[in-house]
Amino acid sequence: MCRGLLLACCVKYWNRLSAVVWMSVVFGLAHGLTEKSIALALGAGLMAWVVLKAKSLWAG
Repeated sequence: MCRGLLLACCVKYWNRLSAVVWMSVVFGLAHGLTEKSIALALGAGLMAWVVLKAKSLWAG
């Protein structure tokens, strides 16, 4: 949901870096406020960047 819908909507209105950061923060917060959420946010950011570079959701 985050990589598909949220990332696509954010890229329409912001530049790629802002969209990736925003999507990562939302993804991390969706999993709670723990130490794991920071790692999840970083991983989500990496995957989002891969999706944008490959121009395919399957790459993530």
